[in-house]
Amino acid sequence: MRRFVSAAIVATLLGAATAAGAASRPVPGARRPAARLAREKARSSTATAHLGYWGGRLVRNAHVVVVLWGSGRFATGVNTASAPNVSSFFGGVLQSPYVDWLREYNTKLDSIGRGGFVKKYAITPAAKNNGTRIDDRTNIRVELLAQLRAHHLPGPDANTIYALFFRSGQIVTQGGLDSATGFCAYHGTAKWSASLNVRYLVLPATATGSHCGPAAGFGNLTIAASHEVAETITDPDVGLATRLAPPLSWYDPVQGEIADICQGRTVVVRAGDGRNYVVQKLWSNRRRACVAG
Repeated sequence: MRRFVSAAIVATLLGAATAAGAASRPVPGARRPAARLAREKARSSTATAHLGYWGGRLVRNAHVVVVLWGSGRFATGVNTASAPNVSSFFGGVLQSPYVDWLREYNTKLDSIGRGGFVKKYAITPAAKNNGTRIDDRTNIRVELLAQLRAHHLPGPDANTIYALFFRSGQIVTQGGLDSATGFCAYHGTAKWSASLNVRYLVLPATATGSHCGPAAGFGNLTIAASHEVAETITDPDVGLATRLAPPLSWYDPVQGEIADICQGRTVVVRAGDGRNYVVQKLWSNRRRACVAG
């Protein structure tokens, strides 16, 4: 979800919850800082968690395109040539049991399977979309669509997810919050055509900080990335949803998306590339537990 934030949906869907519930639920699509997580955990419980299916589509085989937003110094593991890095992470985790068990959320329309890493690209955003403080709606979405139209990135399809990484010191804002204090990462959606959406992850450099998890540095970045990619697979178009109906997919109106429910619960998994990575546990309706495989 977008706790590590989903934006457009927040005001409308939270309005459907009680005032108390709205105060305690996660911000859609985003992963939040640890101090906020501790307070939210105290107010919520997995005992009542249940992801309902609202009729939207899923990402069947997630193919991740890594995008470096401009130039500069990036967090460790982002622009690093040797593995482990974000490229090996997506390639390994999307070819592992971390994804396999998600078939419990298959629908009549879509079946979830393994995916992988596509390629890493460095883009040159327009100056107005690459300042020290940039906004999801005003800058990121606009620039991503412009880069796609200019064919600087592979074109979108139903399985492609763009993982956007930002340089150190660059602050992202979304829904009135910012990556310095309000969230660690989030996933979003933009319209491409009448029948196709662009799904993307926003992973600021601040996601590596100790306020975003127990594995400071690259480990926190993979926690955030796993959180957001799992939510994009199971609820890819939450950013366009305005009510509990399509394009919303698997979503709990009180506790959020599949990773939000298990926020703060992490584990080390062995990925398809033979390496170990720290990931966010995910909610299983069937097992009524936070799991990772």
